[in-house]
Amino acid sequence: AKYKKSEKSMQEECVTVVEKLKKLGADNAIATGYSYLQRQIKFANSKTVRKSIEQRREIHLFASVGKKIAETRIDAEVSQYNLDATLEKFISLVKKLPDNSDFEEVANGKFTYPVINSFDEKIPTGDEQSVDIVTNVLDSCNDVKAGGMFETNECDVYLVSSNGPVAMHKSTSVYFSIRCLAEQNASGHKVGAGAFL
Repeated sequence: AKYKKSEKSMQEECVTVVEKLKKLGADNAIATGYSYLQRQIKFANSKTVRKSIEQRREIHLFASVGKKIAETRIDAEVSQYNLDATLEKFISLVKKLPDNSDFEEVANGKFTYPVINSFDEKIPTGDEQSVDIVTNVLDSCNDVKAGGMFETNECDVYLVSSNGPVAMHKSTSVYFSIRCLAEQNASGHKVGAGAFL
């Protein structure tokens, strides 16, 4: 089936989900929306073999009914066409769960969170920049065969709670893995990962 992209922003979708969960009987509800953009280059035998871009939107749900609690995750694009049925099923399952005696409640009120910068504008946002990085690395490998992956991610996160807290965060990450084979019994592998290039 073909799905049209939702016209709602991720934050609006999270607000809608929380409101619907409350109407269905949740005492507490939290929706955390994630919007990812991932770029990846795979290489083998010192040559690029695949470039891909993937965009994903998902919403993580938490709900409590009394001391019964549950979490799940839904695809934000697909769920737009059966959201009511999905949320009804989720709440009906929560109501069937045993009580969790450790659950105290979800925090109430508005909060001030420290600003943490985990967004790097230098992380490549286009294929050409990523290809240049991979090409420079492969050129420096001289006569050895190299294989691996270079991946960048951008992520927007929106959290909406029925008890008041609302938060937004934007982050980036980069992952680079390379294995080099100099000869049959001589190889090396290195991985680097972080929020900043």
